[in-house]
Amino acid sequence: MTGSDYLWINPMWYNHKWWMSSSPTSSTNPSCTDAIMMEVITGTIGWVPDEYLALQNESQITFSGLTSHVYRDIHAGLLNTSQYKNITELEFSGIVFDGVWAIAIGLDITSKKILSGNDSGCENIPGDLVPLEQFNYTNTKLGCILKQSFSEVNFLGITLKYEVNKPHKNYFEFAIGESNETLWSSGIPPYDGYPVTGIDRNSIVLLPYLDWFFQLFALFSISSFEKRSTCVAVFFLCFGVILSKTWRGVKDWVLLVIALFIVAIDIGIIFVGSMA
Repeated sequence: MTGSDYLWINPMWYNHKWWMSSSPTSSTNPSCTDAIMMEVITGTIGWVPDEYLALQNESQITFSGLTSHVYRDIHAGLLNTSQYKNITELEFSGIVFDGVWAIAIGLDITSKKILSGNDSGCENIPGDLVPLEQFNYTNTKLGCILKQSFSEVNFLGITLKYEVNKPHKNYFEFAIGESNETLWSSGIPPYDGYPVTGIDRNSIVLLPYLDWFFQLFALFSISSFEKRSTCVAVFFLCFGVILSKTWRGVKDWVLLVIALFIVAIDIGIIFVGSMA
């Protein structure tokens, strides 16, 4: 299933560079040229985990009307029949099952909108509100309704609960050494929020070294109270930086504010104690 921004691939049976017309697996489809396939897959990222586990609650009824336990029994029973005896059981069969349901639910939502004449959100898009059987890529209104309908897909599947439009759901993992052949349309990986790692600003990392200067100041200070207060403040400054660095999903200036806020609390406690 392909579109302007979508590509669905069921892996495990293709060979190296399967999309190339010179590959043995593409000999049955000579019209699929290298240029066509490269245009479709450019910018597409597929990440397949080692396995997809079914729901832990085996008695919970999913949208399909099956429980994960019943699904596994049916799937194993089919593989034992003569018709499918040469098919190997794969761990991600449940995700494929849920994927088909996701497509079916999205198309069902679209069909209901078409029957009711509901083009909300696509009123100003050119095109005709025609049945799905008459779909074509030039009808931008129907394409808009399809996109909106698929964003509303929300159901409990065999493997997990699907919420297509849930915030912060989309992510990708760029594995160093394993993704070197990935092609990016802009030459670099796409921006997808703040990186999980990579907060290495010197202005934040070097803050603990201020401890040396504060300790030097404390040595030449006359008041023993100032010595104790300075040591405590420096400790909380270092501790605050270490604590804030554990929150890697925020900007550097936020980390600095967190560290200074912790130090300000400590200074306030010291000041109140000195007034007592």
